[in-house]
Amino acid sequence: MDPESRNPFPVSRIPRFQPMPTEKILIVDDEKLIRWSVRRQLEEWGYTAIEAESGTGGLAQIRSEVPDLILLDVRLPDLSGIEVLREIKQNNLSIPVIMITGDPQLDDIKTAIKLGALDFIKKPLDFDELQVTLANAIDRSRLRSERDSLRDEVRKRSGYHEVVGKSPIMSDLMNFVRKVAVSET
Repeated sequence: MDPESRNPFPVSRIPRFQPMPTEKILIVDDEKLIRWSVRRQLEEWGYTAIEAESGTGGLAQIRSEVPDLILLDVRLPDLSGIEVLREIKQNNLSIPVIMITGDPQLDDIKTAIKLGALDFIKKPLDFDELQVTLANAIDRSRLRSERDSLRDEVRKRSGYHEVVGKSPIMSDLMNFVRKVAVSET
């Protein structure tokens, strides 16, 4: 009798947890095999994957269906990943970007981080590292979105949501106005 048949809860029969496929991830890489393998793995993890094989193709995908996260190769045939990242940030898009490269150069890493890339992953890709990096980036993005939403709600409830100033003097003035408003009611 084999060990699996004696165990009432064999590992092979326990269903694996699959996240709900809510996040859409754009893979921008000129290597078809990389896009295919990453797409397959992302879909296994429950993500929706879309692809582009060039920088201009990636920018077009971003315009047509805004992804929740971008995996962006540094070396692309038309635009560099750094140029694509710069374009994303110049358009004030707050999409998290993870750079991937087979040839990590310190200058590229520094430039990408300064432009707002969240992380760098080296090829050949380690899927365990990728999974953790994606989860962290998505959690960070959700928290940032939630924080911004809560800030907006607080501003609206305080009645001063149209006041733009954030200097210490403006904060003191707004606190004074709140105190006067409360004392007069």
